[in-house]
Amino acid sequence: MSKLLRTAGLVLALSASASLALADVEVRFIEPEKFSDASADFSRREREPVLDGIKAHLEKLGAQLPGKDLKFEISNIDLAGDWEPVGPRMEMIRVLRGVSSPAIEFSYVLSEKGKTLQSGKIRLHDMAYMSNFNRYPDSDPIRYERRMIDNWFRDEFKAPAVAEAKIQQP
Repeated sequence: MSKLLRTAGLVLALSASASLALADVEVRFIEPEKFSDASADFSRREREPVLDGIKAHLEKLGAQLPGKDLKFEISNIDLAGDWEPVGPRMEMIRVLRGVSSPAIEFSYVLSEKGKTLQSGKIRLHDMAYMSNFNRYPDSDPIRYERRMIDNWFRDEFKAPAVAEAKIQQP
């Protein structure tokens, strides 16, 4: 019985220390209905998967900073491309052009045990989004935004694991 108790105690201790080591990542969108891509052509039905994808990506990246907390407040997202009417029905589709580059505006706070380590207000913008290598598949609707965030995250937090992160399709 005592061996069972010791094993149970060891399992509890290990799981407690593992949960302490994980990063806590919080992502908030400030008035997403006012984002650059929140026009009538970009309905809530289309917006939600984009916001969910950006949130999940930031959470995945933030998890690479064990023991630290990372909070994001995203104030604007302007996806690569623009909505344009196409075809006989004039259906709106996203058309990518060099002049319609992606941009994301946000503030962030990186902390550990309640103490702020880094913070800032950032505007990411990738004017060369169409000419740079992108490891995310063409089917990923936020592939350019993911790459832009990856590059910022790697540079800001010196996190080499970003390049090795598993690619997740939405």
